[in-house]
Amino acid sequence: SLKGEIWGSGVNKITITGGEPLLYQAQIQDLLQWAVDSKIKTSVETNGTVSTAIFGYYMSKFLSFIIDLKTPSSGVSSKNIKAGWIKDMMYNPNNWLKIVVANEEDFRFALDFIRNFNIRLEQCAFSPMFCDNKPVLGANQLVQWMIKSGVSNSIINVQVHKFLNMR
Repeated sequence: SLKGEIWGSGVNKITITGGEPLLYQAQIQDLLQWAVDSKIKTSVETNGTVSTAIFGYYMSKFLSFIIDLKTPSSGVSSKNIKAGWIKDMMYNPNNWLKIVVANEEDFRFALDFIRNFNIRLEQCAFSPMFCDNKPVLGANQLVQWMIKSGVSNSIINVQVHKFLNMR
């Protein structure tokens, strides 16, 4: 079983991702409860289309949600997190907002979203976008925008495997 493999490996941190994992509530609820009870730090990456409120009783230092904010260049920003849920999701200081940025329009969109919902900058991670293992936006440019916009105390999230051309 998956739990047995995790426990036997000695792993103490896991991330559940792929598609929208919260659509499979019945399948992951037992795993989340087991992980929290076992004191395994667990994060769930979600696009925000499903409320995390159903997992409220898991609010602990061992569970966090990573909300993937879709920017205009993704072509699916209209499917972003529901406005009423953002405060619930970001209430837990362990949760954070992941933002993949391809251009300045994406960056401005993210800033507006962060400000509109009063999200703490420490809970925001900006990532430069890649396409076919090539950067669409340089990390240096993104960091310059972050500094100039006064959000330098947020996170710069760099996916090392993309810089190393690994798949």
